[in-house]
Amino acid sequence: MIDSGGAETLHIVLRGWLLVGVGKGILMALFFRVFGISDVGGAVAAGILTVVIELLPVVGGWIVWVGGVAYLINQGHILSGVLLAVLGFSLVSPLPDILLRDKISRLKWGGVNAIISLLGFIGGYIAFGFVGIIIGPVSLGLLKTLVEEWKEIKERTS
Repeated sequence: MIDSGGAETLHIVLRGWLLVGVGKGILMALFFRVFGISDVGGAVAAGILTVVIELLPVVGGWIVWVGGVAYLINQGHILSGVLLAVLGFSLVSPLPDILLRDKISRLKWGGVNAIISLLGFIGGYIAFGFVGIIIGPVSLGLLKTLVEEWKEIKERTS
């Protein structure tokens, strides 16, 4: 069992990790669209895949941009492939991992757990499209608050 200070630290670290992952996913979606690797739907899928892969311990978003680089070079767009490799290395992985994650993790955040936010992003997008990226985490955060209040009221009446 994690004490309250440890749990708060864990939530802060996870939230920082999630924030950096979502930022990388947005950049990867933008790169895939700008470099003409895929249409809007494919670019969004690449961004979501980047966020999910960033949450895995050893694997990182580099897998997605390396795949994009391989595709561009295979199609004969060598300059675009090299540019995507430079941008991917410096803005997606591994450079942001080294520079940003620790700094963001040190910030004090209130509010919703990082796992609930991630589920809200993914589930909200699946259920409602782009608007669901906002609706999902907010609704899950409200549901979490409602359940906690309900538990507290139930404990007082017992």
